[in-house]
Amino acid sequence: MKISKVQRKIILRMREGWELGQEMGFHSSHWLQKKGIGKGGESLDVRVDTVHALFKRKLIQTKSQDYPIRKYELTEKGREIEI
Repeated sequence: MKISKVQRKIILRMREGWELGQEMGFHSSHWLQKKGIGKGGESLDVRVDTVHALFKRKLIQTKSQDYPIRKYELTEKGREIEI
């Protein structure tokens, strides 16, 4: 499976303990945060189309959905894909 450089970067960071989150609502946004969402670590914005591509390829799945935050985790496929 071919994935983009950005998708690869997200998967690698998630393997290192970064967490992918989404603020749900009218002005929805996605980001990666070191040490986990809401834990005060460094954060990086992620484009919605990148998240959708990872989800469509079954590399990530919803971990929790507690409004207004949705968290994602790597699937088994996401943890095992060769990068």
